Amino acid sequence: MPTTLRHLAMLRRIPRAPSFISTPDLRSALDTLDYTVDIRTVQRDLEALSSIFPLYCDTSSKPYRWQWLAGAEVLDIPGIDAHSALVFKLAGMFLEPLLPVSAMETLMPYFRCADRVLTETGAKCGSWSDKVRVLPRGQRLLMPDVAGTVLEGIHQGLFHGRAVRILYKSRGKTAFKEYVVNPLGLVLRNGLLYLVCTFSGYQDIRQLLLHRMSQAEAIPDPCVAPDGFDLDGYIHTQGFDLSRGRPDIRLCFLFRSAPASALTETPLSADQVMTPLADPQWVEVRATVADTDQLRWWLLGFGNQVEVLEPVELRDEFRRIVDDLHRRYADRS
Repeated sequence: MPTTLRHLAMLRRIPRAPSFISTPDLRSALDTLDYTVDIRTVQRDLEALSSIFPLYCDTSSKPYRWQWLAGAEVLDIPGIDAHSALVFKLAGMFLEPLLPVSAMETLMPYFRCADRVLTETGAKCGSWSDKVRVLPRGQRLLMPDVAGTVLEGIHQGLFHGRAVRILYKSRGKTAFKEYVVNPLGLVLRNGLLYLVCTFSGYQDIRQLLLHRMSQAEAIPDPCVAPDGFDLDGYIHTQGFDLSRGRPDIRLCFLFRSAPASALTETPLSADQVMTPLADPQWVEVRATVADTDQLRWWLLGFGNQVEVLEPVELRDEFRRIVDDLHRRYADRS
């Protein structure tokens, strides 16, 4: 039994391709779990396990390194049930239009495992794949791809608290430049992956798009984060043009009744109040909301079905937008 448990512990700590773990590192990992064995025993165990499981050993240099093959099935003990598999299925459908191909590929073994469970479970009542759909909200855009080696390097830096050496090409530039960055967080926004980081030797926080990197490699240098840095606080106060540090506002607007009905099920805030008007085609909506660019895009997306009343500054801002639109469309008529 102790040998079986040790083997399971080893299998759990061997990464999937393209990552590797060396035999000495695997032995050290076992030591932390109180499985004290010599390096030769670990090597023998690995050779035995590779005859049963899809493990690959890189013998091009010493120490040897091990990995699960990229297409290996997920070793799920205990196996997932139909309900968990359905959650994986829905997650895969939701993430597919949001993530670059290389990021989705790392999750495919788990989605295939879910598909297998759903196929077996639904044998008597048809395929689950024919019974679930996820529809994207808003305009679907084609996502730029991110190199798998770039994702791996960024993940290693974030997970292990290490600096990362990258080759990055800024917008409008023709050549890649090498930088060493301190990775502070990874943010997915509108299908784009951003690395929040600082450049080595500097304190100002930057946002770098992963698809503009051709290489990313974690290096031994520790990641140096600004004092008191908090990713959520950074996003809320100044990052990604979300709020720009503006306080919440008390929003009041008129809304056509048909689209407004959705707010009864998914309100803008906990203090939202909807008041019917004398004209049954309109309702008044009041809510305390974050003063963000997304709020403006959401309101503008309804066109003439929305009229902002308060705050006055936001109403004036929308009036200027409407005037500009009128001039643009009038000039081309």
